[in-house]
Amino acid sequence: MLWLTPEALERDRAELDSAALVTPGASALCSATDWALSANEALHGRRPLFAARRDEAWALLSVGERNRHVGTVIHALEADWGFACPLLGPDPSAAAALVTDMLDASPVDWGAVLLTGLSEHHVPAAAEPLSRFGQVAVRDGIRSDVTSLEGGEDGFWARRSSNFRKALKKQDRLARSGGVDFTLVTANADDVVSRAIAIDSRSWKSRNHESIFAVPRYVDFYRRLLRRSEARGGLRAAFARFEGRDVAFAFGAVLGTVFRGFQLGYDGACERFGLGNLVQLELIRRLAAEGTQHYDLGMTMAYKERWCDRRIELHSVIAIRQRS
Repeated sequence: MLWLTPEALERDRAELDSAALVTPGASALCSATDWALSANEALHGRRPLFAARRDEAWALLSVGERNRHVGTVIHALEADWGFACPLLGPDPSAAAALVTDMLDASPVDWGAVLLTGLSEHHVPAAAEPLSRFGQVAVRDGIRSDVTSLEGGEDGFWARRSSNFRKALKKQDRLARSGGVDFTLVTANADDVVSRAIAIDSRSWKSRNHESIFAVPRYVDFYRRLLRRSEARGGLRAAFARFEGRDVAFAFGAVLGTVFRGFQLGYDGACERFGLGNLVQLELIRRLAAEGTQHYDLGMTMAYKERWCDRRIELHSVIAIRQRS
């Protein structure tokens, strides 16, 4: 077992990202370095790393705050939404065994361990060995929707309903003939975030005080996330422009053959064009042309049902340490 530092994670990020891609049932990009390290820095105040690797298994956790009921909590590097799986590698049992060995050897006097972002393969692999430390509970976690891009753009259209195809293609024709144009951006991460914030400030989310960009730590998270994605060539952002200004955006990143969408928004004054749909469609066209196979749309929402082909169901396992 090799304990890992933040510097080691940055150095070995390609290996770690490869491990995330072969982790059964996990949200791959959210379990890899871009998302996990950015979340620990921006959302959790750079909590001390609790991470190790052994053979093909990786465990990425951090030392959280002390809970007055159970003591210090060990949790995944991203614990806001619970997308990040901390047990990486092709064998969930090997990764779970690594975590139990880490807890046995821990210099931290921990009171509970919270494993979020787990697939159905990880739940039994983790719950059984953790039970020797004390009480274990399993909970349903977050869900995300995924659309397949196998077969390219034609394959995507073939898997949509005829009504959805007709409506979306009509929206696309009307927007383009009405003067809307689309561009794909793969660089200048800070500029992408700034442009997105400017558009979002004119959206229904801002009017309803629901914009994620109104929260400084989330702005910091997305800047860090897109910088890391850009550095390895993974950044993808689609913008729609009308009458010389930005009116819609959708951004995310590619890892391997998977694209994960991060945020999407549009100017409320241009709502008639259906731009939320159209920037997403623009990304799908560009990604399909690149050979991307799967588009992870992010957290499950009702409007995504028409776009998705399958759902990622994630779970949590929590172990409360029994003190003798």
